[in-house]
Amino acid sequence: MNGVGWFVDPTIGTNSNTKPAASTLTYITYITFKDATLQLRKERGVLNTPEMETLYRFLSHFLRTQINDSLYHEFKQLVLEDLEEGDSTGLTYLLRLLEAKLLKSDVSEETFQDLIKFMNMAQGRFDDGKHTLHSIMSSTIIPVENKQHLNDLYNTASQASSKQASSH
Repeated sequence: MNGVGWFVDPTIGTNSNTKPAASTLTYITYITFKDATLQLRKERGVLNTPEMETLYRFLSHFLRTQINDSLYHEFKQLVLEDLEEGDSTGLTYLLRLLEAKLLKSDVSEETFQDLIKFMNMAQGRFDDGKHTLHSIMSSTIIPVENKQHLNDLYNTASQASSKQASSH
């Protein structure tokens, strides 16, 4: 990840619509930004760290084209931690990443399993989990075999969940 980063204007807040002046831009590496953001998250709490959205947005786009298992697993772990604190921002970006990965013909089984897992986690948070599935199934650019495999896994998981709920 050496060299990966972006230019920011440190005088402008995260949620500002102000355009930075070229002379105020500063290059920040991913590692520096991530470390600073995670420190802020630790100090302020998940819900008071808007910089996390920038980190999630970056990871969602970067991991679409770069294979980095440790970064992907860190992304998932951060999402799970944030969900425990009541923030689903990371989940939204993770679902977008997983959906984008379905565009390829060589999708890993882990991607399919993670998509099912995190779609189920979305239930009751910002949609019923079926919104993401519907988006995928109605897509004309995702290969049919990927849609079919995902649908089969989703139905199997739903049936297992229904049986488990009815046995309690």
